[in-house]
Amino acid sequence: MTNTQIRYFLEVAQDESFTKAAAKLFISHQALSNHIKALEKELELRLLDRSNKRKVVLTEAGKVMFDAWVEMLAIENQALERAKKVQEAETRKLIIGIQDMKFVRSYVIPMIQKAQSGDMPYSVEYRLGYPEELLDMLEDGRVDMLVMISSDVKRAKRYHTRSIPDSELHPAIVMSKQHPLAKKKTIKIQDLNQETVLMVDTSYSNEATRRFKQDMKHFGFMPASIKTFHGPREITIAVETGGGVAVIFEELLEESKDNIRIVPIELSPEQATVRMLLVWKKDELTEAAKKMASL
Repeated sequence: MTNTQIRYFLEVAQDESFTKAAAKLFISHQALSNHIKALEKELELRLLDRSNKRKVVLTEAGKVMFDAWVEMLAIENQALERAKKVQEAETRKLIIGIQDMKFVRSYVIPMIQKAQSGDMPYSVEYRLGYPEELLDMLEDGRVDMLVMISSDVKRAKRYHTRSIPDSELHPAIVMSKQHPLAKKKTIKIQDLNQETVLMVDTSYSNEATRRFKQDMKHFGFMPASIKTFHGPREITIAVETGGGVAVIFEELLEESKDNIRIVPIELSPEQATVRMLLVWKKDELTEAAKKMASL
């Protein structure tokens, strides 16, 4: 029993005629008849009643097999279409590098999930990393795109970039509620003069750190010291335990905010608007990047 025999049988049953079915299938009447007879012989079933000269009709056994085979072929066709899409997606994999921050992950992962459930002709994967290593990964082709904070993309200027909507980050001064500055109604960046300033180290967010330091110089103050940390979680703990005053994007604070005070600050013009950016290298990925950025 072959799929060809089954399809030939279904065509005869639907047309109620060997002649019409043979014409549609582009085979001879005799060849079609032989295929059906071979199918009936193998199954030991009489599927068609040929006694009526005007039309061929299904036997009761033929009706059972007709319904089963129609359903079977429908399932097979659906599976074939899904398999083709899976194969196409496997051959068109899109790997996205994202900064290893809770805020970035929580923002990007739903975007990737939407892309995977939509009509984009790619299977989407992601890799975690820090800005410098992500840019290296983009350069040598280990990832196709990056999602990263705009203040970290100085090296990415030679690449394509696109701002992701509704992803603005807000620089803030962060301190423990027990810190003397927490009693002030308003806090300016100059108020950090002679304070211990906490920020992420250059391996974590090189450009952001560099620009914050430029702003300190721009506003003409010098902190007592600058302590750098590997990430926002460590900074939050340091703030809560009285380790100093942090200058950080508010959205990156990963721990409870119950014991800290957060005050927005205005920095230099180049820091005024900080967003999440999609960064890519290959021109042929531009359309995919536009779709990703809009999800």
